[in-house]
Amino acid sequence: MIGTHYVSETQILQRVARDPQCRFRWTFHAQEQMVARRITAEDVIHALMHGHVMLEEYKKDILWRVDGADIDGNQLGVSVAVNESAITIKVVTAF
Repeated sequence: MIGTHYVSETQILQRVARDPQCRFRWTFHAQEQMVARRITAEDVIHALMHGHVMLEEYKKDILWRVDGADIDGNQLGVSVAVNESAITIKVVTAF
């Protein structure tokens, strides 16, 4: 269930992820984790389009932890940095 604090972040995430102009950037760490866990880019994108922001962290970027599901309905977590104005999502890790 989504907390009310992150409703606007979830709406931004889903809007940016669903935009045909959206560019996804993948960190090396994310790519390593995806290979190790057999997670595809399509799985991550699906989770971002349909998932919910559950946590916000401040590091080098503002990172949102997203809880969602892959294409097959399996639970998938993703950490991302969203740049709404540039229509870009940097995928930091997937788990």
